[in-house]
Amino acid sequence: MDTKRLLKGKGIGFVVIIVLIIIIAIIYWPKCTPDGCNGNCPANCTVAQDPDCGCKDDNDCCGIGCTSQNDNNCSPPEICDNLIDDDGDALIDCDDPDCILDPTCIPPVCTPDGCNGICPANCTVTQDPDCGCQNDNNCCGVECTFQNDNDCLPESTLRIAAFNIQIFGKTKREKEEVMNVLKKIAQEFDIMLVQEIRDVKKETTPYYLQKINEAVGYEKYAFKRSERLGRSSAKEAYAYFYDTDKVEFIENSDYIYNDVNDVFEREPYIVSFRSGNFDFTLVGIHVKPDDADSEIGHLANVVDSILAKNPSEEDIIVMGDFNADGSYFDENDNTNPFKASKFHWVITNDMDTMTKTDWTYDRMVMMDSTLNHEYAEDSAEVFYFDKEYGIDDETFVWEVSDHYPIYANFKTNLIDDD
Repeated sequence: MDTKRLLKGKGIGFVVIIVLIIIIAIIYWPKCTPDGCNGNCPANCTVAQDPDCGCKDDNDCCGIGCTSQNDNNCSPPEICDNLIDDDGDALIDCDDPDCILDPTCIPPVCTPDGCNGICPANCTVTQDPDCGCQNDNNCCGVECTFQNDNDCLPESTLRIAAFNIQIFGKTKREKEEVMNVLKKIAQEFDIMLVQEIRDVKKETTPYYLQKINEAVGYEKYAFKRSERLGRSSAKEAYAYFYDTDKVEFIENSDYIYNDVNDVFEREPYIVSFRSGNFDFTLVGIHVKPDDADSEIGHLANVVDSILAKNPSEEDIIVMGDFNADGSYFDENDNTNPFKASKFHWVITNDMDTMTKTDWTYDRMVMMDSTLNHEYAEDSAEVFYFDKEYGIDDETFVWEVSDHYPIYANFKTNLIDDD
């Protein structure tokens, strides 16, 4: 064998291999080109070799490792849920590929095989039973309430109020600033008895409801209104405004007390409601000042009549403007029949319910079963709207009313006692 020729051949092959390595290196080795900007900084290049590798160097490139914080050529990152084109690529939020892995932009998972009580956005009841109301899946779906899904429970506390809105008619409802306060007050409560609705055309109650719901943004509240009552031409109506998301009116339960002996100037308006496990009957009354002692005393008879009609009704709440103070009524005289031990006056004599005086005209009264079960202890209060809303103009306060609302809280998630 010609050893020299063999060695010569191997030498040529080695040279070829070296040449190929050099060619590959030339092709794939990082190019550091200071004479052009392609927006990329090749690996191992420095800013001295390639201006693309530097931040804040005004080379119209956002180099590798550079951000909008350290290079004025870099766009800020896209925020995927703010409806803004943050990075300037004409693509907003989930339309921008930068957001493809953002949780906000991941399509909802609609799983019909399990109930977690949550309805993912954009899911339908056919895709996920959690998204349906009244479908007996033991879940309260998104936007379902206790009224359209039997798996939902209302919030566990109910706030019930009574408010004499002095001479509430056309003149008052045309005062925009006054109505702004009144619609705000209504939203503080789940049920509010309004007294002294005076308009003959019956336009004030629906107008008030419209303003309340406009402020809320949807038809959240409804009302039950009495006929106009009274012996004189200055008749008044009662109205209960209530939050339909939490409160259900018991059908055909509202009626005017049958005052066969004509004791009351304005007969009590009686309505029953339900919230969660708490079903109850409200008795609204605006007592005639000069007949306060007699009318208040006969409220005991009103309660008795309700019990005669429905013996199982344990929760009867009487409330309104009793005119139970000042020269009209001796609030410390316990001989009045409605001051018997079974009746509990939770708006007490030391609470001022009037905007112009320190008298306690407005009251709320309940019996043992409600006081000791659903009533939230010590929750009965006067709602001083001037202090709550920072109203310093006394005259304006009087334009709203000469009364403050009274209210109390009740628990709705207990076992029903009647």
